[in-house]
Amino acid sequence: MRLVLSQILFVFLLIACTTGPIKVLNQEKHYSSEFLKKMESIQIIYKDGDKQLALQKLNQISDAEISNAEKAKKYNFIGVVFFSRGNIDKAIENFQYAKQFVEKDYHLASQINLNLASGYFKANQYDLARSILKSVNTDYFNDREKDKYYRLNLTLANQRGDAKETVNSLVFLMRDLKRFSAIEDYQYKELLTDKFRSLSPSERVYVLEKYEKDAPVVVAYLGKQEVLQRFYEGDKSGADDVLEWLVKEFSNIEEVKTFVADYQFRKENFAKINSKSVGVIIPLSGGKIATYGKSVLAGINTALEANNKDLGLNVYVRDNRNNQYLGKKMVQELVMKHHVSVIIGGLVPKLAYEEYMEARKYGVLYISLSQVYADRQDKSHLLIELQGSVESQINTILQPKALDYFGKKVGVFYPWDSRGKSYLDEMWGHHNAGNIDLKAVGNFDVGAKQFTEPVKEMLWLNNPRERKEELLIWKEIRDLEKRNFRIINEMPPIVDFDWVFVPSLPTDAVQIIPTFKYFDAHKLKFIGGPSWRNRTLKREQGHVGNSYLVGNDISDFDESFKQLYLKFNKRTPKLVDTLSYESMLLTQKILEGEDFSKRDELDRKLIEMKKIKGLISNWTLAGGLWLKDMDIIKISSKGFNKVELK
Repeated sequence: MRLVLSQILFVFLLIACTTGPIKVLNQEKHYSSEFLKKMESIQIIYKDGDKQLALQKLNQISDAEISNAEKAKKYNFIGVVFFSRGNIDKAIENFQYAKQFVEKDYHLASQINLNLASGYFKANQYDLARSILKSVNTDYFNDREKDKYYRLNLTLANQRGDAKETVNSLVFLMRDLKRFSAIEDYQYKELLTDKFRSLSPSERVYVLEKYEKDAPVVVAYLGKQEVLQRFYEGDKSGADDVLEWLVKEFSNIEEVKTFVADYQFRKENFAKINSKSVGVIIPLSGGKIATYGKSVLAGINTALEANNKDLGLNVYVRDNRNNQYLGKKMVQELVMKHHVSVIIGGLVPKLAYEEYMEARKYGVLYISLSQVYADRQDKSHLLIELQGSVESQINTILQPKALDYFGKKVGVFYPWDSRGKSYLDEMWGHHNAGNIDLKAVGNFDVGAKQFTEPVKEMLWLNNPRERKEELLIWKEIRDLEKRNFRIINEMPPIVDFDWVFVPSLPTDAVQIIPTFKYFDAHKLKFIGGPSWRNRTLKREQGHVGNSYLVGNDISDFDESFKQLYLKFNKRTPKLVDTLSYESMLLTQKILEGEDFSKRDELDRKLIEMKKIKGLISNWTLAGGLWLKDMDIIKISSKGFNKVELK
């Protein structure tokens, strides 16, 4: 598999003679005093910045006059100098040479292996880097050296998607943090919590027990996450067990005391539920978006009036002023004061994410008008995404019939934000499950005006070292047959995927797709999300061509709804009106005839329903998530037509 990924770059090399105290090592026992003096003087020259002179001095030490152990030390240092000058091939060559001379200096042996792994990493030979890194014995390192080891280990583990090693590395690197607030501010806190949540329950417990003494504040912080994760997943007794352990082991940490008190308070107060209470959180002020908020109210009111069901619902409407933080406060207020069963909200993704993440804490069903770009493990059956979740979209385009149509070799070109990450993570999960072969991944900055460089990178046109020989061959061919070439690229693109999934806005798509074609990546199919049902893409088919979207076929839409909406509102419904009508229709179906006494009963009701039939589409509960039935639509200059998969 070939992936073009943005990486956390941590490459640290060790010079054997610069370390502090080490485990069971007497330097004089392994090296002559004269040799050690020479190395010390060369180290001073190197630290002063004269790398060339340091290299000359090292080369002046005759191999015939030193022992094998001293050769290992000498060539390791030479490798470090070459690495610092950017000559990675020569660095690797010297580290390999040094390795064969190591005798009983286990500290030096570990240093050389770490240096060699760093060299392979820098040369993009990641499998070799991982293999060599496994042979490093960190028992012979001091804390500074261990930091360097775990930074490289973190980079490789995160790149490979190895959650366990990523967590191990981060816990070690964060071991000296003294407060939860310091962990919250740590630049890789999100990476730690995401990977920790993705571990199995037994793996999470192992991490907590392993680092309990060495990294107490980090472990207490992760213990807090474990309590919440078990609680949100419905494992109330498991959450209580972890909470009891937290109190027993970390009661001396003030932030643990605060969390325990807050958790107990929430648990007691937010268990109350009123099956007749529904919350609606939308922007009714705060600029132009308020117009859409009023359309949401129109759709909800139409559903309440038109369906002629006297369910006795009390609908509490709150204005979040297009502020996600205010939206979170309103979730708390609706749960605490009115004990709502359902909250309808999330007019735009930024609001949807914050409101849902707050609602999930309290066992409220959240019906979102837009997509919620959260990690899969943060979602549950208490979330319905009316426009079709990331998981629903990917499930549709990766169904067996669709893969027969498009092919199993996939590329993903995604925006560098939470939306793009959600799509990539879902694709990555299907790759790991063996459903697809994820061949290439590229990303672009949100708001980018042109996409030349990221497309070239994804197509391997930026002349990586792995294509040097191919480049030379193509240059020879071009020199012989210049007249027969349209010269845009130094060499042809690597296109080893059948189609590209591009979860971009339509305005970006009309530039991205032609850019792939410009660099000779012809005959590719491109698939986008629901937003690609757009007049611009339809109009630009001459430039984009061969493009599809995942959405819903409007030809399946019930025309009688339009007439109904026109009757009540004196205008035809737009997307927001339709979605908001759908949100209340689903709410009515879920709450009809119910009188919940506790939130667990709402939980059970949703799980037992298994399917929900709506106005626009149907939802099926699969893998703990509500997946929307969606279609694959072909975009043409004549319109948008459903692809009939056979």
